[in-house]
Amino acid sequence: MSVVTPKPVDLPQTSTPTVAWLSRGIWAVMDQGLFAGSNFVLNVLLAKFLSERDYGAFVTAFSIFLLLGTIHSALLIEPMLVYGPDRYRGRLPAYFNALTLGHGAVSILASLLLLIGAALCHWFAGPSLAMALVGLAAASPFILYQWLMRRASYVRNAPQQAATAGAGYCVLMVGGLLALEHWKGLTIPSALAVMGTASFLVGIWLAYKEGVTCPWREGKALLKEAASEHGRYGRWAMASGLVGFVPAYIYYLILPMVANLQQSGALRAITNLVMPLLQANVALCILLLPRLVRCRGTPHFARTVRHAMIILVGASTAYYLFIAIFHEPIRHLVYGDKFAEYSFLLWLIGLQPILTAATGVLDVMVAAHERPDYVFYSCLASAVAAVTVGAALTWKWGVAGVTVAVLINFLIHLIVIAFLARKLIREKSDKPLVGAVGPLSELNAMIQE
Repeated sequence: MSVVTPKPVDLPQTSTPTVAWLSRGIWAVMDQGLFAGSNFVLNVLLAKFLSERDYGAFVTAFSIFLLLGTIHSALLIEPMLVYGPDRYRGRLPAYFNALTLGHGAVSILASLLLLIGAALCHWFAGPSLAMALVGLAAASPFILYQWLMRRASYVRNAPQQAATAGAGYCVLMVGGLLALEHWKGLTIPSALAVMGTASFLVGIWLAYKEGVTCPWREGKALLKEAASEHGRYGRWAMASGLVGFVPAYIYYLILPMVANLQQSGALRAITNLVMPLLQANVALCILLLPRLVRCRGTPHFARTVRHAMIILVGASTAYYLFIAIFHEPIRHLVYGDKFAEYSFLLWLIGLQPILTAATGVLDVMVAAHERPDYVFYSCLASAVAAVTVGAALTWKWGVAGVTVAVLINFLIHLIVIAFLARKLIREKSDKPLVGAVGPLSELNAMIQE
């Protein structure tokens, strides 16, 4: 794919271009924290009050849903974050209408696939997993639309709107879950019903704020344009997402086959303890992408990437030291006596946010230059390691093998994307972009260091 020459952009003349990003980043972290915190409560309550087998079934089913969510994100959300801030800047409501139609088509297909999976699991894996898949088939259109509309707020550089939605989602989710737990009605279907209802209400509110009205009345010209651009970008993003899913989630599907559903649940339960920081890193990287698109080809680009790398990796390192030192008290506080034999693995799992912070910044850096193929190659290398070395480690050592395998996968992704990012920088330095304020030599020096 060729790099598209960006249009000149108006940027504030400041020696610290990251200040605006960090101020909005507070809202972004709040947004992600509220949504992720609500889902964290969901996972903790299910892990604490369901049997380990039933919680393992939920984790496995949700991993399958995330695979379909990866396709939805690749076709709709990621291209929106790249194209929305620039090409559709003056017609965002119409653009979001078109994306709502695309969401309808993708989510219906996802629900059908989940129902097919439920039918197969009922015959071969038992009722727990099938029941979870049926619940996700019903809730997934609302969950996915909430994801789409939250990211639409980032296109307009308004993460405060997403944070407001996050507050509403948190009240609805946590209130509903605590009510279920109080009345002894917390099950997989009831929890997913609360999640789907909260997502529906928040998604509708966000759509109203973004000007989504009657998407089926949108002009064919815009629909055709958006479909063409999303298809062009999305084919690489979807390939990257699918191979990226392998090292991140494949072990939740492998463990029930080589061990049992209980180990799959235990892995997720321990990983829950680093999820807040993983989600915060995701939020800041998502906010970073539109910013980098706008300042592509200017000195602000290099400075923003460097500052983002220092902040995200530094915060992740500090969190790792905290979770490594206090891993046992933290596990006991959250789960009581459950999963005690796995708490030592936080020494390894705690390293994940450090690696994902570094890879996340480099991923959005190359994505901002419209090179999703580079992200794909990095994910592919990591996926190959997951299905070879990672599968062998899982087979031999179970959950402990998974934790080592995941770190190997993320490290390989980081090495490959760093190499490709450096290659991209050299290409851009040799061929300056039209309308650029200055070369990317500052970022080149940063990578070399």
